[in-house]
Amino acid sequence: MRHDERNPFSVIAHGFDIQDVGTEFDVLQRSDGIRVFVSQGAVDVSRHGEAVTPTLHVGDEVILSDDKSRALGTDVPDIALAWTSGRLVVENTSLAAFSDQLQRYSRRKIVVARMLRPRPISGTFPLTDPDGALTTAAASIGAHVIFLGPWLSIVH
Repeated sequence: MRHDERNPFSVIAHGFDIQDVGTEFDVLQRSDGIRVFVSQGAVDVSRHGEAVTPTLHVGDEVILSDDKSRALGTDVPDIALAWTSGRLVVENTSLAAFSDQLQRYSRRKIVVARMLRPRPISGTFPLTDPDGALTTAAASIGAHVIFLGPWLSIVH
């Protein structure tokens, strides 16, 4: 999102209101909540009119969820916003979180075996080839992917 003083912008996601206060930011729905990353300027986050975090500034990242909000600290904009250039960059991310992010770009439903879900993945993956990205990520932890027609990918 890019700031426009004449047209203030906010995103409402799962009851959280993420308000532009002069910035560029990214909002991503994940399995563990809503991720907000600030790439420029500042963002206020509230729920039912009450602030849930201090004002977020450049590089700040937070996960918002019903049970708690947790700051992830700061991240490098090039990594956090890699999806804008067709890449998914992860570092020590669970296979479950990785597959949730990749799911947005895959036409197949991705299912990950329960015992593999917490396994950590790191790397840069092309979003133009989600099947290849999933296969590479799975191979990095000694797992395999079965593709069932155009509908389903199973990581086991």
